[in-house]
Amino acid sequence: MKQVLVTLMVSATIQFAFGPEGRALAAFDLVQHGAPTCSIVIAEEPTPAARLAALELQCHIMQMTGAEIPIRSEGEHIDGRRILVGESSATRQLGLRGVNFQPQEYLVAFRQDAIILMGRDWQDTEVNRKAQGRSTTDQTLQQLRHRIDYWKAVGYPHRSAGEMELPGIFDDQGTCLAVYDFLERFCGVRWYGPSQLNTVIPSRTTLTVAGADVRRSPALKHRSALAGGSWPFLRGQWGDYTQEQVYLHWRRMRQGGERWAGNHTFHRNTIKTVFNDPEYQCKNPRGLGSQLCYTNPKLISQVAQMARDYFDGKGELPEGWKAMGDYFAIVPDDNIHLCTCEACQALLEKGRDRKTGFFSSGEMSEYWFSFVNAVAREVRRTHPDNYIATLAYWSYAFAPDFDLEPNVSVAPCLHTCYYPVHAEMKENDLRFYRQWQEKSDAPMFLWVYYHHPMEPALIDRWKCFPHVMVHETARAMQMFI
Repeated sequence: MKQVLVTLMVSATIQFAFGPEGRALAAFDLVQHGAPTCSIVIAEEPTPAARLAALELQCHIMQMTGAEIPIRSEGEHIDGRRILVGESSATRQLGLRGVNFQPQEYLVAFRQDAIILMGRDWQDTEVNRKAQGRSTTDQTLQQLRHRIDYWKAVGYPHRSAGEMELPGIFDDQGTCLAVYDFLERFCGVRWYGPSQLNTVIPSRTTLTVAGADVRRSPALKHRSALAGGSWPFLRGQWGDYTQEQVYLHWRRMRQGGERWAGNHTFHRNTIKTVFNDPEYQCKNPRGLGSQLCYTNPKLISQVAQMARDYFDGKGELPEGWKAMGDYFAIVPDDNIHLCTCEACQALLEKGRDRKTGFFSSGEMSEYWFSFVNAVAREVRRTHPDNYIATLAYWSYAFAPDFDLEPNVSVAPCLHTCYYPVHAEMKENDLRFYRQWQEKSDAPMFLWVYYHHPMEPALIDRWKCFPHVMVHETARAMQMFI
């Protein structure tokens, strides 16, 4: 079966900017000879995304031209041309409302007297604030609504207006997407890292833009990469930066998108606090406390009920668990000290001949995905539209011989950082990736590695040739989009 990746979105729709009679619109002046020629307009109570987007637009144009385009609210009297950032009474008069955009969809539009930059934005309501979820990096949705002093983060501490809350990483922020697209596409801005040193902003005294309307969504539906920004190889590539700059950089890189999480969920912390029933503890002394007996019916029932409770919005997820949106993750700990009971060993025996000689193999696939299927089967009875998420990783990278339940969503783990130099590893990866394409019609995500060999080099202090692989990365993305 042909697998449709959940990491894909609908194709971009591009509409050319024409006036009522079909004539192309004239160029739009934002700054002339160092003086602003328009105003940025936001709602009286802008969404978190619109608030940040307006500041980002103002700041980057100021850094580019020296001119400060004023930010005004919709209730003020405004003369001249306007840049409408986010939904407001002005966009509604044009028939444009955020609620009419699809998730992650945004618009960059040119009109005779206005530029429109808006999209689908998360609304700050009590219900939205209460939404549950823990990310792949074990952060709650609320923890991912970072707070920063914006002007301090961008290098103008004297302009500080105190802290502001950024749009959550996994909250809709279409207006931010529109502004970042505009800054890249029409202003030539590029962000290669979080600090000013990593940012490219062209210098000019006059800024005039023109082009086609763009209404689209990102091609990759879920985008997440080391949200903490603390891995050594990032420090090596980016140099000095602050945590606030990292938080801002993730928005500029459009991190977030559809809510999904997948990482190790059964580990010492969750086994100690949640899955501590003696009946289903791992019979292998080396795995005791980090693995469980994944054939035990009581464990299957408990995990299935935990998933139901999550989907029903009952209680908080335990620290160390991962689940977001329609996806509840189950992934074993990062070791192979597995249970030695008769039932577990019978399934493990089926994978003895599935070694590949590479990190990714199928020795554990029959065992692990039997457990995943059992949980998914229980959950599907009450929540057929939700998914059990898991990884295809290490000794359970390859698909099992049996069919998966339709509500199992798999994320193959691919070593894309080695593809330029290790053709055999690439081929092994693509073998199990294609297996999963054929095996399941459920949404698929990808976990791609890009931290080798620079990461171990920085940790162990050996010399590593700079691992910049822009062309190979582009080719890999084209494979999966």
